[in-house]
Parts: sequence; structure tokens; C-alpha cells
Amino acid sequence: MLVLPLPWVLPFVGSFLQFLYVEDAFGIPADSVSAPVYWTGAAALLPTLGCLGLLLPPLALYGWARLFHWAWEKSMVSVVSTVAAVVLVVTGGVAFMSRTSDAAHRAARDVVNATAPDSYFGIQGVRICVQPLKGKLSVHNGPLPTDRPLLAFSTEGDVLYLWDPVRVREHGGPDPVMSVRSAEVSTYAVSDGQSRCPEQP
Repeated sequence: MLVLPLPWVLPFVGSFLQFLYVEDAFGIPADSVSAPVYWTGAAALLPTLGCLGLLLPPLALYGWARLFHWAWEKSMVSVVSTVAAVVLVVTGGVAFMSRTSDAAHRAARDVVNATAPDSYFGIQGVRICVQPLKGKLSVHNGPLPTDRPLLAFSTEGDVLYLWDPVRVREHGGPDPVMSVRSAEVSTYAVSDGQSRCPEQP
């Protein structure tokens, strides 16, 4: 019975973890990043199965109570089983959310150290240099830095969202996330260790 809702639970849990990774940690809208459906399911598989596994001991306790007809303790066993199940599932959920947050922080640290971040279940951050195609840009939360690499999770779509590792180090400074229309800029990836973008003629 526990496996019946999995086709509905896995996409929800996977999308939530990807949201937590992209939007909660980096501030980039999750709907601007696309990941294959199978990666969304893979992101949710271990947390979902882990939480289902944590449900087994309370269910076993309730089953033993029914098997041995602990009538006078049935209500108490039901309450204890329910509370234990809720506590275990919430604890497991928080633990897996913490793992996702840790993965995002490692990725941010990699970008700050001028290295490419590891992929997270189909979400791959790329360090890119951005150059304007015309003199005046409409940049949200600008100005747009063109002298150093920025992090992007997707270069597709009408709007390009960028994360600036330099702004992150400036406590109390501007928001590290900015956006610009993709048609107004050109982008190219940079290699690990490259901390400056070459000047364009």
C-alpha cells in the first residue's frame, strides 16, 4: 500500500528538492532551470524510500498490537505509533533537505573558488562570461559585470539568470542574482581556474 502513491509523490518531492537547490540556495527561479524528468524522479527516490523505511517500525508496532489483541492498550499504541511515524518522517525529511542545502553550498563554494560546480540530479551550473551585444542593456539588479565569470544554470529561454560569486563575498552588498534578456548578450563558458574574462575589442 505504501508504494501506490509513489508515481505522484516522486515528482513532487524531486521538484521540491530541485527548488530548494536552485531557488532557495542561489535565488534563481526554479522554473528557469530545466532538468530531465528522470533526474527529478532520481532526486526524490532516496528521500522518499528513506522516509517510507522510517515508517516501518511504527507500523510494525501497531501490527503487533492488533495481532496480540492488546485491546486495553490499543488507543495508546495507536497514538504512540502515529507520533513516532510523524517524528521519524519529519526528521528524515529535514535530513534530506539538509543534504540538498549542503550540496548547494558546496556548489557555491566551488564557483567562488573559480571551479565548475558538481551536477545535482540533472542541474548543472556553468561558469560563463557575458558580453553585451549592444550598448545599453536592461539588467535587473545590475550593473552586469563583464570582467569576471558568473554562474548560470541555463542559457536557454528569453531571460538569462546569473549569480555573481563576487557579490556573495560582499556582505551587505547588492543581491548576487541578476537577470538580462538573452537576446541582448552573448555568453561563453570558461575553464576551471579562470577568474577573469578577456576584454572584448
